[in-house]
Amino acid sequence: GNNFDNAVNYSEMLEFIAELAYYSQRIKFVKGLFQETLEEELKILDLNKNHTLVIHFDADLYSSTSYVLNSFRDYSYYAIFDEFLGDEALALYDFVRSNQCEIKWLSVVYDKIKFPLKTIGYIKNKWTLKYKNY
Repeated sequence: GNNFDNAVNYSEMLEFIAELAYYSQRIKFVKGLFQETLEEELKILDLNKNHTLVIHFDADLYSSTSYVLNSFRDYSYYAIFDEFLGDEALALYDFVRSNQCEIKWLSVVYDKIKFPLKTIGYIKNKWTLKYKNY
């Protein structure tokens, strides 16, 4: 089969994540530039525990997307891209080519021309011992 055999609806996945955020103290939304906020937030998080990471990329720019991808290069996590055309897609492509990781796409919404617009995938770092099976 293909990578979408067990795909879920993108909207349903986002609704599920929003519900988790509402009921869970473990989900946090941080507003600000990645280069100014991410490093401090990573110091607070205990990423060594066996937690499920979900990262919603809403960077739009190549440099911002690349910065976040590289900040989490040692981890495996679920990634949501809500505007996957252009810079975000190129940054992910370059990241995968440069690092030992693989992506399993879980849900994709296409535009009218059949380009992926919104995606949810699992990025698995091959060097990380702590990763979930998708």
